[in-house]
Amino acid sequence: MIYVRILSDFLFFFFALFAITSTFSIAVAQIALGVSLLLYLIILYLKKEFRLSGHLKLFYISIGLYIFWMVLASLFSEAPLKSFLSLKEEWLFCAIPIGIYLLQKESFRTKIFISFAVAVCLVSLYGIAQHFSGIYWFKKTPPVAAFDYGYMVKGFFPHRLTFGNYFATASMFLLGYLAVSWKSLSSAWRLFLFVDILLAVIVTFFSYSYGPMLTIVGTVFVFGLIQFRKYTLYLLAFILISGPSILVLNESLVERITNRIQVEMDITDEASRIYIWDNALKMTIDNPVFGIGQGNFYPQFEKNMPDHRIHVHAHNDFINFAAIAGIPGFIFYTFMWGLILKLMYRGWRKNKYLAEQRGFLAAGFLGATAFFITSLTEATFADEEVRQMLMFVWAFGLFALASKANIERN
Repeated sequence: MIYVRILSDFLFFFFALFAITSTFSIAVAQIALGVSLLLYLIILYLKKEFRLSGHLKLFYISIGLYIFWMVLASLFSEAPLKSFLSLKEEWLFCAIPIGIYLLQKESFRTKIFISFAVAVCLVSLYGIAQHFSGIYWFKKTPPVAAFDYGYMVKGFFPHRLTFGNYFATASMFLLGYLAVSWKSLSSAWRLFLFVDILLAVIVTFFSYSYGPMLTIVGTVFVFGLIQFRKYTLYLLAFILISGPSILVLNESLVERITNRIQVEMDITDEASRIYIWDNALKMTIDNPVFGIGQGNFYPQFEKNMPDHRIHVHAHNDFINFAAIAGIPGFIFYTFMWGLILKLMYRGWRKNKYLAEQRGFLAAGFLGATAFFITSLTEATFADEEVRQMLMFVWAFGLFALASKANIERN
């Protein structure tokens, strides 16, 4: 149908715009995604078909269970209307089927990936300039000064941790594609992606956020274990030797990391993760079935500890969901994550029919792994800037599985 083809072209434009602008503007990105959703629904209506593939059906069911329980937990909270309205971020899941639909077409897939890679490169260059000069376009005040020299990079985002988590995830997403598709890429494309990844890693470290830094190290180690299993001992030896060597060369860094670890492990320090997790788990024990409801973490914390430092979330996605949605919410969220990682891993490593798409599957898996690691010390799923990019990453990690199902059906 000519109308579907024209609408698909417009859908490609706005979804690519969503991917590009997610690197620097949550507002523009979500407007682009909103237009994409409208176009996608019109296309579905015109085609008069929407069949969930057998490969992804369970994944979509897991999302449905997660959303259903989040709604139920909100309705049983002390402030049901406020809690229900706080679920507005769940609409970002719509980016997954939209992306999967578009990525079936090779030209769309290539252009969207290149557009995102270029956007990451440009914002990384801006981040490096920000570190050395303190520029912060569209804002009146400069970023916070770094410990030794320059400024803590936060790009166009409101917080450096958000920036660090975003670019740690983005760099690992690009790394997965480059490493697995290396032989099939031109030398120019290899060089660009290598430089792009290097720039993204550099600005992640320039954010001076320890979680994203450790995320990069952890994700690279996971990738090494999977892709180069027989060299695992060499990789581990390299990390054990190079890590302490770098620290020895920078005494101030050693001191900062040591002090940070001491703070995070001190349950009496109200800024520590242990303190926050302990109190979040108490909320779960007091509300084991439905939790306290989305959007109620801060007031519940303030209610229980009015004279102490108040936090807006649990600084760990899994503990956070246990607190706001109870044990069932924690189970549904964990199940969704386990399933997505399993699907992408098996598609990347086990499915011989998906050799041509293996680079994208690896990209999706490594990007998702990086986000997963960030969520162990931060409630990254509650951070819209990073979460909207995760939906894009998941789409790249899943589209090939939907394509394989279509091949089998036809």
